[in-house]
Order: sequence, then structure tokens, then C-alpha cells
Amino acid sequence: MSQVPDRIDVAKAERLRVEGNELFRRGEYLAAVQKLTEALDNNPTDAALHANCAEISAAISEYLDVSWDGEESAELKAAYTKARARRAAASHLYRGWVESEGPTSIKKEAPERLEAEGWNSVRAALDVTIRIWVFTAWHRSQHLGHFDFSRKMFMNALEVLEWGRNQWPDIPMKDRGFIFERRFIRSVKTIFLETMQESVYRYGPTEFTYEELIQLAEDIVNDVNSDTVSTLPSDMLLHSLAYWLYPKGTALSVLGWTYLQKAIHSSPGDLQRTPTIRKASQYYLSAAKSFPEDEESHVRCLVKALECMCTAGTVPLKQTLSLCKTVRDAFDQAIEIWGAPPYGDTLRELLDRVKEFEDKYRRLILEGKCTLDTISGRLPEARG
Repeated sequence: MSQVPDRIDVAKAERLRVEGNELFRRGEYLAAVQKLTEALDNNPTDAALHANCAEISAAISEYLDVSWDGEESAELKAAYTKARARRAAASHLYRGWVESEGPTSIKKEAPERLEAEGWNSVRAALDVTIRIWVFTAWHRSQHLGHFDFSRKMFMNALEVLEWGRNQWPDIPMKDRGFIFERRFIRSVKTIFLETMQESVYRYGPTEFTYEELIQLAEDIVNDVNSDTVSTLPSDMLLHSLAYWLYPKGTALSVLGWTYLQKAIHSSPGDLQRTPTIRKASQYYLSAAKSFPEDEESHVRCLVKALECMCTAGTVPLKQTLSLCKTVRDAFDQAIEIWGAPPYGDTLRELLDRVKEFEDKYRRLILEGKCTLDTISGRLPEARG
């Protein structure tokens, strides 16, 4: 365990933490562990930093558990051993409940510890526990396909978060911690929602149902709408994006995707198929409006809305061609920021499909073969 240095360097620790997370994202696990360990050496008393390190360590442990082939370097094998120790150390240092029986243990022991030791002890323990649970749930679902395990971990985390918020409703954030703020809970729900969507995308509505997706997505949208951001300082735009606009946009896009899937997999002749596709289109349009206009997600949602309109078989060209222009204008803004691969390639492919559709029907209109009141045909299929 790192000893407290003579001089804590918070800025250096944060820089090393960001570098470590980026290395992990690129799959450079040994370098990630080394960076995060160095970050801890510069600020060993930061509970959130310990949680971050433990999250990465847990992920490395899971990776090596399932992919060990005997040819990994000795250094990575050593990192594996340290990874298991790091997760245990973070929980032990702050006496968290990562390996406990879950919400039952926390609900019993946290109030007792609070009475005996105060908020400094309980806040750090809860923070480490929740963050590790959430990251582990996300990692094991995305990289290992353990969606049943993921459901349990997310549900445990959300149960504790909602319980804590109700248990200590009037305790200020500086005491009970950021994890019990509405915006943090909303961010956990958003990650859970994306995990649910990934499960349904891979395996169909087995582990999670369409109805569960809709219910959670609507819950996030309603929560954002009822949680005003007017009290935030003007210099906290990124905070607003992270905890208000992106969760709402993500939830609306998941609603669009879910209703589209329901329509696609509906029975032949189902009278609700077309109205369901139209509903999907409206959700995608609403999602696009929730994202900044220079955001690649804004463009993607506009194109999905257009695709739904064209698939419905009831929308006239005057609506779809108008949306084509909106897509082109949005593309010009987004490509300045998102032009590099892989986002830039995806955006250009989307624009090519839209331009092919638009050019075809504008030519047909000029030739007198259709009018703006003609029902739109399908959007060209994605290539590859």
C-alpha cells in the first residue's frame, strides 16, 4: 500500500489517472496499472482515485481470468497479481463492501459505522463500493458478455443509491458524497440502459425485455425533465452535458431503437407496425435535439429518424427531403470535430446514404415522375 508522501500532488495524480485510463482503453494493461499506481503514489488519500484504480484492476483480473493462454509476459502476469490485490486493497483501505453480500450488508452496517465513526469513513467506503460495482458490471457485460451478472451488480448499486438518498435526504453532498446526487444516480441508470440495449442487440429480448428498456429509458427522460439545471454556473456546460443532455439523448435514442426493433420483429400484418415505426422516428428526432448540433450522435439520430420515416411507407417526400437538408447541415458541423476515424468514417457513410436518397428523388421530381407529396421510398442500405 502506498504511503502518504511528504507532498501530495493532486494535479499530477489527476493527469496520471487520465493517462492510465486511456492506456487501459487501448488495451495496454500493464502500462495502465503502472500509471494508476503512480497516480496513487502522488495522492494516496483520494477515495475516488482508489476506486478508479480498483475498477481498472478488477477489469484486468477479469480479462486475464478468461483469456490467459500461457504466453502473456511475466510483467502482465505480475500485473494480474497486483490487480487482484489492488481491488482488495481499495476495499480494505476504505472498509468498503465490494465483496459483501450486497445491499443487505450495507443497509445494516453503514448506519452503524456512521454513528460510530462519522461521514468521512462511511462516505469513502460507499463511494469505492458503488464505483467498483458499476464499473465491474459494465466491463463484464461489454467485454465478457456476462449480462446476468451485470444485471445483478447494477441492481445492487441502484438499490443502495436509492436507499441512501432516502436514508439521508437532508444530509449535504459534502458529507454523504456525490454518489447520492440525482445526477450521479441518473448516470448509473444510463450506463445500465446502454448495457441492457447491448444485451438485447446481441441476444434478443432474453435477459432484458423491450418493456424493461422502455421503462428505464422513460424513467431517465422524466428524471432529466424534472431536474432543472438553471442553478448551475454558466461555466459548467460540460457538467450539464454529462448529467443532463447526454443521459436524456441516450434514453430517447434507446426508445427509438427499441420501438423500431419491436416493429421489425412484429408479426406479419400487425396493424401496429407502421405506428410503432413512426413512434421510433419521433423518439430519434427528439434524441437528436437533445444532443449538441456538432455532436456525432446528433447526426446519427437524425439519420435513424429518416430511416424510420422511409421504412414506415406513409411519409411524403416533402418531409423526408427536408430532413435530408437538416442532416447535411448537421454533418458540416459534426465533421469538423468528429472527422477522424472511426467516427468520421461512420459520419461520411451516413451522409452518402442520405445524399444518394436525396439525389434520386430530387431527380425524379425534376423529371416529373413524382412530387413532394409522393410517399418516400426506403433509404439505401448501409454498405458493408
